[in-house]
This record gives sequence, C-alpha cells and structure tokens, in this order.
Amino acid sequence: MKMPPSLHFTPVDLKRYFNVRRRDLDGGLGKKAGDSDWSVNLQGPQTLRGIPFLFGNEVRPDVLAQHPADSPAMIVLPPTLATYVVFVHAVVDRPRTTPPGFGPIGPTWGDLASDGNELGELVSTCSLKDSDGSEVDVPLLRRFGIQQRHISLGASPFGAVPAQDPSAHATMVRTSHSGESQI
Repeated sequence: MKMPPSLHFTPVDLKRYFNVRRRDLDGGLGKKAGDSDWSVNLQGPQTLRGIPFLFGNEVRPDVLAQHPADSPAMIVLPPTLATYVVFVHAVVDRPRTTPPGFGPIGPTWGDLASDGNELGELVSTCSLKDSDGSEVDVPLLRRFGIQQRHISLGASPFGAVPAQDPSAHATMVRTSHSGESQI
C-alpha cells in the first residue's frame, strides 16, 4: 500500500544545490545498470513514510555530494516556520573489515560478511542557523543516525528510520532449504 504524503510536511526543492549525478558516484552509492535496489527509483516527487520529498532525475545532477576535503554546502531556505527539518542522507560503504581478535562470521545470508557494524564515526555535521542568528550543530554518526547501503543483518542504524517501508520475508532457513533467491 502506498502511503499518501502528509499535509503536515512541505518538500523543499534542492535541485539548484545538486552537484553530481548519482550514477557517477562510487563507494556503493552510484546507480549502476542492473541495480535492483529499491532506491534506484527515487526520482522526482516521492513519499517516504508519509513525508514528501523532491528527488532529482537522471537528466541533470540529482544529488548533493560532499567529500571530506570539500567546503561545507550552504543551503539557504526562505524564512519558514518549522518544527522539524528532515533530510534524506546516504553515506559511502566502508571497506569490509574484521574486528581485531575476531574471525569471519558465517555462514552469512547473501554473503554479507559483517558489513556496516562499526559504530560512531562522524559522517557529517548539519548546522541549522535560525533567522535570529542562533545556530545548532547536529552530528550525523555512522550506525546511529545513518548507515551505508550494503549491510549485514543486524547492522541497521539505531537513531534513523529506514526510508523503505516495512516488508515481510521468509526466514533464512526456509529460503536456504527451498532454493529460493535469498535477497
């Protein structure tokens, strides 16, 4: 069931700030031929968990990419009364690692190893400045407020809501015994 957008949210058009095409990104973020990931369809107006968003399209740059060496991106909004400001963020995949003193886990579902389990690395900081000049910095920490796209089971972020709606799947045991696709 598709959830309609709530009238309590107003999407903000950020197209003028987009600086790269998603398909050209690396680190697990790029949209590649043959991708079956649900996020490849995030183009134009979309509703995620009842919140309306305006995504870009493939015709021109469709995301705002920031790298550690870049100057901060400054997004200026018209004066607006807001209770919440909600952004859709993505972060590059970390290289696959095994923590010191641990061996590989397994067998794993879909050969996901232990991807995405590292905690607390600062990914970015969002600074919100009010019209009165006051400012608040909100850190975005890996595995708390954001998570990489490719993760193993149990590596979901603690303080973020997945953009994808809930779904039900067969158990790993049933899937492996039936020969069905695991993902």
